[in-house]
Amino acid sequence: MDPATISGRALGAVLAVVANAPAVLPRRQPLHPRGRTRRATWRVHAAWPESGIAAFAAAGDTPVLARTSRAVGLPEPLPDVTGLALRFAEGGALLFASTGTGPCTRRLLAPRVPGAVDPLTTLLPLHCRLGAVDVGAQVRGDEVWILTSLDGGPWVDRARVVLGGPADVVVRFDPLRPPVGLWWSDFWVAARGPAYALARRLTPGAP
Repeated sequence: MDPATISGRALGAVLAVVANAPAVLPRRQPLHPRGRTRRATWRVHAAWPESGIAAFAAAGDTPVLARTSRAVGLPEPLPDVTGLALRFAEGGALLFASTGTGPCTRRLLAPRVPGAVDPLTTLLPLHCRLGAVDVGAQVRGDEVWILTSLDGGPWVDRARVVLGGPADVVVRFDPLRPPVGLWWSDFWVAARGPAYALARRLTPGAP
């Protein structure tokens, strides 16, 4: 087993306990307990076929599911970390949290007041065949702007997500399964895996 996986699993054991501590409360999902799932359209306007990422391969529309939420579930108007999850037809998902957009601040969670349109990112970079890629989002009413940043470079506007009506479904947004052509580092999979597995056992019906 490589050192990255070993250290990732060690961190993952700690994260599993910390992230799921609120689940000891009755009927309490540990993170993002309150959210709204909606049908949406993923609309690419700046195709990026050379990346190998299926979601950006060609211009056009694709149906997706979108869930907006607040991480801890604090009552409004208290600030909280904003969450956005997108699930594609093949099952892959992108999960965003409110952060900054700079080289360092995109790695830091940033609580927002309800209704803020400040940026969200995937927090840590994913990987595609061109290198490390951050995916960013900015919610503007019923439209979400989707941007990418390759190897820490400038943000490029790639797509829009047009949010529609409510989706009366219960669906998992698996943070360890990104869209085709994207993958997480072995360290991040090892670190995130235990927390997600424990959350599924504690709240089997939650999204």
